[in-house]
Amino acid sequence: MTTYTLNIDPGDAGAAAIKNLKQFVTVAKASDGGTSAGTDVPNVNWLAFSPWDKNAVVWEEKYALFATQTVIEHGKQIIQGSSQDDPTLGREYAFDDGTWTDNGSGTQGRFQIRNENGKTTNFGLALEVSVQGGPMQYSPLAINEVGNNEHVSYEPLEIVYVYLNSNGNNGVIWDVSSDALEVTLTPANPSAEIGFDIDNNTFFLQKSAKPLEGAH
Repeated sequence: MTTYTLNIDPGDAGAAAIKNLKQFVTVAKASDGGTSAGTDVPNVNWLAFSPWDKNAVVWEEKYALFATQTVIEHGKQIIQGSSQDDPTLGREYAFDDGTWTDNGSGTQGRFQIRNENGKTTNFGLALEVSVQGGPMQYSPLAINEVGNNEHVSYEPLEIVYVYLNSNGNNGVIWDVSSDALEVTLTPANPSAEIGFDIDNNTFFLQKSAKPLEGAH
């Protein structure tokens, strides 16, 4: 299992500037299938935190599927309900009134949820993450509305977006800022060093194991 790390280091001056703006460092994480717009750009702020001068965001590939009664509206914080922790890629999991059942083979390389709840239900994908040396905790990174007897599937992507945002909660339904820094990680290149441009209030890539395509 690969450990991925974002070292987001705005420095003392950058951290102070972000706090003075009443903004939070925000990270969104992509998953194919985990958007409302049909693209890989996420519709959920995975993480948001008040920065220190140096901030480590660390995760492994420990996912959870969840059902939720959270309404899909901009600014709503997702409250995870019943969950299926540590699902297996390529398997389909059925949800019926709070019970998860492994239905067997699904779509290769994806986590698949089938809604057998008797009504349209919202489902999502969460991932364990540690921020600033804190404990590993699940945080939602995607949410979708799924009709009865229909399914949604998620392919995890190690593409993250880093930007400033006024909402300091994790798992908030939000559109990624147009000036977000896009960072692509891989098992061979699992970490990135990120700095902060205090004049433009944007993040930039200081060091990565390979050039990034599509970074803002």
